[in-house]
Amino acid sequence: MVERTIIGHWIWEIETLPKFWIKATRTYDEIWAPTDILQKCFAKNLRKFSGPIKVVPYSIASEPFPLVDKQHRAAIRADHGISISSFVAGYSFSVDSNYYRKNPEDAVRAFFAAFPVRGTEQLLLRCNDLNHRPFERKMLESVIGGDPRVRIFDSSNRMSIADFYSLIDVYVSPSRSEGYGLNLVEASQCGLPVITSGWNLAAEVRHLPGLVEVPFTLIPLKDPQGHYADLAGAVWSAPDVSALAQAICRSKELRFSA
Repeated sequence: MVERTIIGHWIWEIETLPKFWIKATRTYDEIWAPTDILQKCFAKNLRKFSGPIKVVPYSIASEPFPLVDKQHRAAIRADHGISISSFVAGYSFSVDSNYYRKNPEDAVRAFFAAFPVRGTEQLLLRCNDLNHRPFERKMLESVIGGDPRVRIFDSSNRMSIADFYSLIDVYVSPSRSEGYGLNLVEASQCGLPVITSGWNLAAEVRHLPGLVEVPFTLIPLKDPQGHYADLAGAVWSAPDVSALAQAICRSKELRFSA
């Protein structure tokens, strides 16, 4: 008879687990979590699980994203008609990872609050799967209101994440919750300042160079997309949009004073 250990490597975004996850533990001998926060979440919600629940962190430093190359930035901006002197904020997200969690509308609201008078500033939104959710796309376009300073890169004008980081000056994430936040790590490794909500950030993410945490309010989780349908009483964060705007403005000041 062959002995083996079955391990579940789980990642999750909020403090309440789906009920079927609790039942699924019967299949596993161990549960691995990538952060201390998630390990505590699993331990709290999986009290009947008798196996170990371990923290096995991601090896984020082994193959880091390279710093943005100035020549590549100039070339990619020229390709997209963006002046090298323009200040550009950006957010990359997936609607299949939940539009309401990723919360791109607040990125737009924060950008408009930061720059109410139209100038050369731009906000780039990268979402390769945006066409999967036509209703939510219309919601986002309604918030944008046709303002030409906000540009969407989707499946029709797909852009690599490396080129995206090269285009922008600051990465802005208004996400309501992240199990880890890989884009935050990548953007920081590229040398970009990163602005995000301070809720439930992993320790290694919280200590990234250039990361700015903004205040937030915890609100009841409402998800018309249905990913979190059976989580009664669950909450996630609403980042302070005015604080996001202030951090974006500060990032511009630092960019042009460097």
